[in-house]
Amino acid sequence: AHALKHLRPEVLPAFVRSLSAAGPRWRHSVLQGSPVFRETSRAFLDLLAAHAEDVFLAPGEALPAQASHPALYVVVSGPVHIEGENAALLRVVNAGDSVGEAQAMDLAGVPPPTHAARAGYGRTAYVLRLSREALLAALHLHPEEHLPMEEFVLELEARRAERAEERYDWIS
Repeated sequence: AHALKHLRPEVLPAFVRSLSAAGPRWRHSVLQGSPVFRETSRAFLDLLAAHAEDVFLAPGEALPAQASHPALYVVVSGPVHIEGENAALLRVVNAGDSVGEAQAMDLAGVPPPTHAARAGYGRTAYVLRLSREALLAALHLHPEEHLPMEEFVLELEARRAERAEERYDWIS
């Protein structure tokens, strides 16, 4: 996936079409490389890979708001910037990392995000999108995956909130 960052934007869709012709196997590899899915079963990943959607973002283009379109996104190439108030850069999400996990899993107690996720300025981004419906359906069919994923995502959210708070303290 890291080699994709060097592709020119106009080449990326054709490259992905060629991968898509090979079936969901390459998506399985991308998902398995993401920390949120690293410990999940092959059958679970196969199901998710079959329902993952390609999303291409132009430089600076935002992902749909989680409030209206909850989904988990795994970055395939290009940086995705997570921005807070006044476009303050909170973190950079690179290939293999994900965003939107808690909202896609519909976890109780996790506040809705108040930040935006967008392709890094001057760079395109390519992400795999797993809708809330697809993720919850896969978790329903593989209930053994739910608790470990939920624990991982809650821990991840806590670390992110702590880092965001440190970042805001530094900025203000």
